[in-house]
Amino acid sequence: MVKKDKGKARAVDVDPEPTERSPLLGDGGSPSHTRSTSRPVHPHIAAIQNERARESRTRSILYIALIISLSLLAAFGLFLALLLNSFRPSVTELDTLQDTAFQYQGPDGISIVNITDDGILVNVSLRAGIDWDRALGIQQWADEEEKQEAVWKGDRGTGADWWESLRQWTARKMMRQLSEPTVQVSIPDQVLVLPDHFNSFPLLQVTIPSEFAIPLIANARSGTRDWLPPLSILALAKPIASTGDLLAFAQRAWEQGELRVVVGVSKAQATIPLSGWLARFAKIEKLDITKQINMPGMSPPLT
Repeated sequence: MVKKDKGKARAVDVDPEPTERSPLLGDGGSPSHTRSTSRPVHPHIAAIQNERARESRTRSILYIALIISLSLLAAFGLFLALLLNSFRPSVTELDTLQDTAFQYQGPDGISIVNITDDGILVNVSLRAGIDWDRALGIQQWADEEEKQEAVWKGDRGTGADWWESLRQWTARKMMRQLSEPTVQVSIPDQVLVLPDHFNSFPLLQVTIPSEFAIPLIANARSGTRDWLPPLSILALAKPIASTGDLLAFAQRAWEQGELRVVVGVSKAQATIPLSGWLARFAKIEKLDITKQINMPGMSPPLT
């Protein structure tokens, strides 16, 4: 007779058969225990999403490139404006340019063209020119002392070496762009000619009816005037002093051996014939100009 083993048998888990009360989700019915599956995206929708992403990236790149380009253009425009403005003379230079940049010799001759009730039309011949380097402040300094004096006055041409080299290069390029290297001078108001001692009334009233051109000379030799080209100016002169004052002035000039007068004008305009937007940087107006002129060659009478 075979005995049955009464020891403990290994329990075997057997899923109970589902009943009406069994949970539908199993394991307590918690949805977190279930494995969710995502739906596949339609290929057409995926293509649209990729295209939109590419368009967004492209717009971002274009915006960045536009901002960089505008910043570079603004910086270049500001630098160019500073460069062109550096050619403008300072306040102290404006008072001395008529003696440093503008050079003349003569007059060599005065010829009468016509005599009318309005005055005497004369043609004045002289030698005159404008030192281009001095006018734009790109001249070479004679020594360090002269440069330090210019620095103290705030004049042009005293910057760093690279800056001054750039200014010189720009000035040379500007001059080559000129069809005629001249400065057009206009004197709309009447010019008064007075004795040099300022203790009498004006002698002459001179009207310059039209503009006249003064040549621009680059690399002018400092200290000499042999580079001055000839110049002719048409002027209408009308005596306004009495006959006695004119005779006294002539006698004084004869005794001194030269004619000394002071020429004064209330306003004069000088324009370099540049075209386009550069023209606004090439015009200077000066007010209340006085210039002393000495004409040697008159000999005193023999005794």
